[in-house]
Amino acid sequence: MKIEFITNASFLIELSDGRTILTDPWYSDGIYHGIIFNYPPVPDRLKARILSGRPDYIYVSHIHGDHFDPPTLAHFPKDTPVLIGQFPMPALANAIKGLGFTDVRELPFGELADVDGIGLCVFDQFSGSNDDLGNETNLPVDTSIFIRDKDGTGLFHNVDNPIQLRHAEEIGRRFGPIDAAILPYASVSVFPAMFGHYSHDEKMRRVEALMTGRVAKFCELA
Repeated sequence: MKIEFITNASFLIELSDGRTILTDPWYSDGIYHGIIFNYPPVPDRLKARILSGRPDYIYVSHIHGDHFDPPTLAHFPKDTPVLIGQFPMPALANAIKGLGFTDVRELPFGELADVDGIGLCVFDQFSGSNDDLGNETNLPVDTSIFIRDKDGTGLFHNVDNPIQLRHAEEIGRRFGPIDAAILPYASVSVFPAMFGHYSHDEKMRRVEALMTGRVAKFCELA
């Protein structure tokens, strides 16, 4: 298995038999009314190579614009199989079909499915937030994916689905040793920019504490 990082949650995964899975292709900038950009920018040569390629599968984790990007998806053949989780609401499936894709495969959450000889398991939302705080406003939209190559290699791609230690331990127990794990350690947030009552020094102190905690959790999960 070869794993090539492109940007954000987008990776090109080449399996042992040469087939490829492209995850969350988002290469257009200025989404969410011009406020979200890839940084650093995707190099033009890399972007052109990926957009002119023909992945065997595309995995779209969820409907947020930095993961489901219609301008980017428009470059790929409409018969490309698109892999998603089987959400209780069909918003993502309908949106992908609305772009003209004819092979949208909704995989049941938590089940290791055989997709043309590839073992795939899509996980629904693990937790309400990075801090494990859940409430009625947390909409379950995120997913993660586990890929078992034909040669036995295992990859877990967390995307930006908040994961806790208990979830990582359960994945380890269930699937055994994992050869590669793509784990985030931070997320998009308005903290502390929107907290004007903090002084600059207090904001910096809180940011440093937050980053320290996130890195420690990343290491613990790994």
